Amino acid sequence: MTPRQITEEKILPSIESYEKKEGIHLVAQVDGKVIMALPLMRIYSHPVGFLFDNNFMLTGADDDIIMEKMLDEMKRQAKMMGMSSLEMWQHENSKNTEAFEHFGFTKIFTSGVMDYLMMAI
Repeated sequence: MTPRQITEEKILPSIESYEKKEGIHLVAQVDGKVIMALPLMRIYSHPVGFLFDNNFMLTGADDDIIMEKMLDEMKRQAKMMGMSSLEMWQHENSKNTEAFEHFGFTKIFTSGVMDYLMMAI
C-alpha cells in the first residue's frame, strides 16, 4: 500500500470510528515498524466490542507481553467508549483460542467450526 492508501483506507477511517466511539485500531510498533495490530469495533449501539483479525498464538517471548499490554489498553479504551465486554471468534480448539483464554477470555460456546470468546471488562 502507498502512504496515501494507508492514510485514506486505514488511518482516517480509524480516527472517524474512534471519534464516534464506535471502535479503535491499536497498533504496536518497534523502530517505526508496526509489529502487531488489534482492531475493535462496536456493533450497532450494543455495549459490546468485537475484536477482529486475531491470529495471535502464545510464543513464550516478548510477543506475549506486547499482546497483554495491548489488551490492557484495549480494555481501557473500550470502557471509555461505553463498552462492557470484548468478544471474538476463533477456529475451534485452535492455538488462537488457547492464547486468548490465557489472557482472560472465556469460551462461551462453539458453533460450526468457531469458538466464541468473551471477556467482561
